[in-house]
Amino acid sequence: MEEQVITISPQDLHSPHYDWSLRPSSTYTSLSPPPLDRTYSSSSDSWESIDSPASAVQSVSPLETPLITSIDEHLYLNELFHSAAQEVERLNKAILDRQTELVLLFQQKQREIDLLKARRTNHITRWKSFFALVYKLPDDVLLLVFEAFVLELGQSPWIIAHVSRRFREVAFRARKIWARLLLKPSFTIGARNQSGWEVCRDLSQLSRALSRAGGTNLSISIHSCDLDRARLLHSNPNRWASVTYVDQGNQEVDAELFGNRERLASVTKLQVVGGGSLKESKLIEWVQRFPPPHLALTDHSLHMYDRNGNWGRLCTLYIKLPQLGSCTHPWTSHSTAVIAEILRASSNTLTSLSLENIPFQEISLPTPIEFPQVTDLSLRSVTQWQAIIAPNATKYSITFGRGEAYEHTAHFRFTKIHELRDQR
Repeated sequence: MEEQVITISPQDLHSPHYDWSLRPSSTYTSLSPPPLDRTYSSSSDSWESIDSPASAVQSVSPLETPLITSIDEHLYLNELFHSAAQEVERLNKAILDRQTELVLLFQQKQREIDLLKARRTNHITRWKSFFALVYKLPDDVLLLVFEAFVLELGQSPWIIAHVSRRFREVAFRARKIWARLLLKPSFTIGARNQSGWEVCRDLSQLSRALSRAGGTNLSISIHSCDLDRARLLHSNPNRWASVTYVDQGNQEVDAELFGNRERLASVTKLQVVGGGSLKESKLIEWVQRFPPPHLALTDHSLHMYDRNGNWGRLCTLYIKLPQLGSCTHPWTSHSTAVIAEILRASSNTLTSLSLENIPFQEISLPTPIEFPQVTDLSLRSVTQWQAIIAPNATKYSITFGRGEAYEHTAHFRFTKIHELRDQR
């Protein structure tokens, strides 16, 4: 069979009227170039004569140069691909570097956590070893430790009660650590224990605190008290060991709190803040409430004494009188004479003495008062220096008033002075 040869020009391929279904099934063996003196017109679907080859080149449309266009696009796409490949490679490298940093950071943090765990474990182990010895202590020894923790260090007994079941049981048997009650206004907020004092802001808190204290002597600090709490304290059989009271001028509350003289017979320390309303007439009333020896109270001031039955066994004395120029009533020589009498009666037992604004010049002191046992002394008046002798004082504080001369210190006869603080 003879091979059929069909010649197809490029113009035929670009002709919109070319019927590809008429294409013969035989193999195309050659392509003949288009005639140089004719050009194909797509509008008339015929070949037209041209004057020159140059005009033929000018008449060729962009679609008639597919080979050149495909090469440019290929080069552009190839360049774009290489650029994208480089960017992907850079991003992959950045991701890998970041992953490496995160791994190193995680390993560092893990080492720090392991080190912290080891330290905490060692710390817990040491405390367990310590508490293992503490748990072996008998209850009587624990009671002494708890009392020192609360009464001497001023810590909250609730800290002990929350350590363990045994500590809680022993703590609730130590009645003394629950016997310090602080009465505050109901509108205040804060912790239920302050420096070892059980805060009672309402009637229910006071009732629970009294039940925990049991029958031991109470230390009462009354900053605010309504009639209901005063009645509860009045009906409670506990005796009082110390009293701190802010005078509110409410006679009904005062009568409920201090009407029971039997309860007050055990008071060894008294602190009263008059707040400017405590007149000398009320001072006498207050003194009469307490069994002998009386504890004196003053306006704008505090009196704190520790006693064991009489003034002759007084160990610590702190008296602060108001400035004579600022108090609402002048202090009489009788008031100062009472203080002088207390000082003379307790001169051989006092170990700590603090006096403020005691005008000894208003009374007659034939000889200065000597305190051989006093080691801690605080004075704030020149006239006090003329009346006090403390030969064994090792620590004292002196405050000079305006116009007072330094040479007045010569009136003191100190032989063991280790600390002196002058405030001019």
